Amino acid sequence: CNCNQLGSVHDRCNGTGFCQCRDGATGAKCDDCLPGYYWKQGCYPNICDEEMLLCQNGGTCYMNQKCICPPEFKGVLCQQSRCEAGKDCNSASSPHLSTATLLLCTLSYLLATLSHH
Repeated sequence: CNCNQLGSVHDRCNGTGFCQCRDGATGAKCDDCLPGYYWKQGCYPNICDEEMLLCQNGGTCYMNQKCICPPEFKGVLCQQSRCEAGKDCNSASSPHLSTATLLLCTLSYLLATLSHH
């Protein structure tokens, strides 16, 4: 039967001629993953995706396996602020804000100059 050893419970077929898949695995040989799972030496549940398990606070989902968080956030889904009670958090985030503001101003200026031509 040639069941996939990483995706199936046994390497042999069951009485009906099918492989018995582990949680998250599917296919005749248990060598594929169900939606919501990714393959990495077996099927593992997605940490994030583009539909239900969204990275928060501007985080980006990388291969359904982890959220890449902005500098000011942490956690599996970027749900926690890096600022801790009692610390001055404004100084940590102000360079990012000024960079974003500068970028927006530059883009606005470029659009304004292009539209006059």
